[in-house]
Amino acid sequence: MVRYGHLRPVETDQAQAVAYGISAVPTFVVNGKYGVSGAQAPETFVDVFRKVTEEGAEAPS
Repeated sequence: MVRYGHLRPVETDQAQAVAYGISAVPTFVVNGKYGVSGAQAPETFVDVFRKVTEEGAEAPS
């Protein structure tokens, strides 16, 4: 008997990708809010990480 123990998590990830409107790979979703698609320069990721960090610093405690 073949078991597909990883099928449900993969289907869940796939459904989330569809909900985000992802249609290309690679696509990185940062903090559930920002998407970076395709081959990008490292600076692109640094910019996204800085933005997320700044937003976290601005959030009320």
